[in-house]
Amino acid sequence: MSGFAALEIGKKALLAQRFGLDVTANNIANVNTDGYSRRVAVLNEDISVRRNGFFMGNSVIVQKIQTFRSEYYDREIRNNISKRSSHDVDYQFLKRIETVLGEPLNDSVDDMITDFFGAFDQVALNPDNVALRSYIVERGVAISQRFNNIASNFDEFRQQTLNFVGSLTGTINTLLKDIAELNKFVTYNTNKDGATSQQFIDQRELKLQELAKFMDIKVTSNEDNTLNVFVNGINVVSSTYYSEIDYKVTDNAGEKTVSIIKKDIDTGNETPLAIQAGELYSNVKLYNEILDPNDTSGNLSIYKELNDFVNAFVTQINALMATGYGMDDLSGPPPGRLFFDPLGTNAGTITINTSLINNPKDLPLSELPGEPGNTAIARKVARLAESKTFLNNLTPVEYYSGLVTRVGSAARVANDGLAASKAVDEQLNTQRESLMGVNLDEEAVNLIKFQKGFEAASRIISITNEMLTTLINLGK
Repeated sequence: MSGFAALEIGKKALLAQRFGLDVTANNIANVNTDGYSRRVAVLNEDISVRRNGFFMGNSVIVQKIQTFRSEYYDREIRNNISKRSSHDVDYQFLKRIETVLGEPLNDSVDDMITDFFGAFDQVALNPDNVALRSYIVERGVAISQRFNNIASNFDEFRQQTLNFVGSLTGTINTLLKDIAELNKFVTYNTNKDGATSQQFIDQRELKLQELAKFMDIKVTSNEDNTLNVFVNGINVVSSTYYSEIDYKVTDNAGEKTVSIIKKDIDTGNETPLAIQAGELYSNVKLYNEILDPNDTSGNLSIYKELNDFVNAFVTQINALMATGYGMDDLSGPPPGRLFFDPLGTNAGTITINTSLINNPKDLPLSELPGEPGNTAIARKVARLAESKTFLNNLTPVEYYSGLVTRVGSAARVANDGLAASKAVDEQLNTQRESLMGVNLDEEAVNLIKFQKGFEAASRIISITNEMLTTLINLGK
């Protein structure tokens, strides 16, 4: 019987070493597979058997396949992906906003404002010059059109963010469904010892990382190796069940805001989701705050601050000119002729009084009727350029320049955050790859190790066979 025991030992050893070779070969085959975590066959001595009063070794068996995926690195990488995506979206849009506000052309908005107020100083020195009056009107038309163009660009940017929100929610729902499906595959492919197919775990982690690009998520595991996914404490995937994400646009007294909601597929119940990071978060923030012309959040809103500037610009100039007289106004009271259309008090609607375009002599620059040489109103308008009471204790140019500077500062902060998160991402991925990635040098050593083990096991069978042949031949 001892000869047959040796054969059994050799057979088990052959199978175990071959299994190790198979695992090693699979690692090498997947060296370039995205998300693949290397595996190692862990061998252990089989249960000893009692023979002739002694406990004898009973060969080797494969105890398990060890994987090197780390939940710590997966979690940190997901969190960093969300932050990096937020910074990336913020930076891209803020740079576009900065370009629109600054418009590095021959006439920047700052230059146009300075030139506009300077024209009133010039006409104050030569009030009978109709050409100078026409120039003021032309400058007013140019400034109005520039603000109209900026507002049009902002409206386009805002609509783009809303379109992105719509497309992102569709992508997110697909990912949530895929994660729930992979949870099913994990449960279907679990053995009696609770070990599951690492293939589906690796694929699921790739989906989770992709999901983290769009919104910040927290992940918990269940005893059956399935996962639950949460967004700011709200469950969106629970093992093999998932909810859908959607968005709603509400209008509150003219202020349109978009909100993200969780929709239960079975009941239709809706739950608000307070997303804190990711592409979806940044696009919502851009729509609700930075690009909202009627924002009431108190946070940075470029569009609202631009409208505040235009409103102050229109209101203060109109207030002065409402008390003035044109060259042909010979008697009072003041005709109340405004420079800007009073209905256009924001960047999108500002427009000059059309009656002045063809009749620049009607420009009300005099404080008294019948005195075209009186330019008191023109001087008051010109002094607005240096008035610290224009808006927020700043002059017009200071306020607008400060607005452009704040956008530039926000863009730099976003860019710095993007650079930092990229560096962290690279470091985390390097560390994770060193732990779970396939090292071809290490696998080459494993190939030799299992090959030699296989050859040695084959030798055991060969020698045992020779011994049994000798025993059989003794009886002849």
